[in-house]
Amino acid sequence: KSSFVRIVGDNNVLSSEALAGLASCRWPGRGQIERGVMSGDGAGNVTFYLDGAHTVESMLCCSRWYKNATTSTSSSSDANALLSERWLMFNCMSERSPRKLFRPLASTDFTRAVFVPFMSSTTHLAKKNESDLKWENTLKKTWDENKQATAGASAAAASA
Repeated sequence: KSSFVRIVGDNNVLSSEALAGLASCRWPGRGQIERGVMSGDGAGNVTFYLDGAHTVESMLCCSRWYKNATTSTSSSSDANALLSERWLMFNCMSERSPRKLFRPLASTDFTRAVFVPFMSSTTHLAKKNESDLKWENTLKKTWDENKQATAGASAAAASA
């Protein structure tokens, strides 16, 4: 019943069971917003915008969703939301093109970007070997280049 669901099939009809399933579906990590209070370090209220986008198409959807979600938050009276930093936490496998994946995020307002390893076992983390971060450093460099190019294009357009 949702306007963004495209019906595919021979007769373009979904059963009532399929429609009910779609209506009640919850997919954690896709367009998920979690609000809470950080404790211990005095960080205060925190809002996490979570999406596991991993293709150019899903990054486009994620970028639109994030902008819409944060715009509606910014227009609210929630002072904490207005003052909070916006961090991107990102990783992709080396088979993907981070340059292409970052393009849809070019106009986002992230305060900081953090590039995390895809391996999160305590054994892996215990190594503390700088060479283990080679791919994450590549992601950071690509992100920085993308943001600089976007800022340069914006400045050129403004002065024209």
